[in-house]
Amino acid sequence: LPMMAISNITVHESLPTGGYEDQLFLDLPPESPHCPVCLLVVREPHVLLCCGTRICQVCIEHTRANKQSCPSCNTEEYTNIFDRKQHRLLSKLQIRCTNVEKGCEWVGELDDQEKHLTNECLYVEETTSETNIIQEEIDMLQEKVEASRKEIVQTVPDELMMLLEDVTEEECEEILEEVYEKYGREMENEFMEGKEEMMREFKMVCERADKLHQLMEEELTELRKLDEKITRDHEELLAQIQANDLHNSRRILQLKQQLSRMKGIVVPIWY
Repeated sequence: LPMMAISNITVHESLPTGGYEDQLFLDLPPESPHCPVCLLVVREPHVLLCCGTRICQVCIEHTRANKQSCPSCNTEEYTNIFDRKQHRLLSKLQIRCTNVEKGCEWVGELDDQEKHLTNECLYVEETTSETNIIQEEIDMLQEKVEASRKEIVQTVPDELMMLLEDVTEEECEEILEEVYEKYGREMENEFMEGKEEMMREFKMVCERADKLHQLMEEELTELRKLDEKITRDHEELLAQIQANDLHNSRRILQLKQQLSRMKGIVVPIWY
């Protein structure tokens, strides 16, 4: 519901601006939830998942801003979600105009209150410029809050919101367990499966790296052996060539000597 004019908000000492006065309603159902903070009929109702209690949006924001525990069950860590079903029920209740004591006889649905006060009610007092500025700032903040709430609500799975439609305090613990079974355990399993898959892939990469390293070592060993063999073969071939050269040189000299003797010419031999 949109925020009402400043003059229509009930303020309790030391408490944030909260819900609606009971006498505002023509026939308020006895099961209508009252906020544990402002003790009034909840405005913009949220449900506390830790205990199933309904609370005003402004009151839960004030509680969280002051880092306080759950105002109903005193739990330190808790979650709240906008209660759409309760919001619809309250918006259709018949109410009186907040200016009924001044003479306004309007009666209508709570959802139409702002329209009546803004455009129809003849008993709304003119506000000062300062009050108008404050109201504009409140409206801007309310729009930001509403935009944030819608963004958060859109991220909540429809199945979870359906579970919360008829939530009661007794069913809250079961709902939390069911929510965990539906979403928490699935996310946990997906995380563990992803982790195991990643570890398997990492192990395979390590094994392939080890095999590649082993193959490189084997190839390097073979290259070293081949290099040693080539060096030995080269040395042997060089020694063989040198030996053949010496043998051939001696043979040539012997042939020359024989040829000289045949011609009667003595040719000296040098070693």
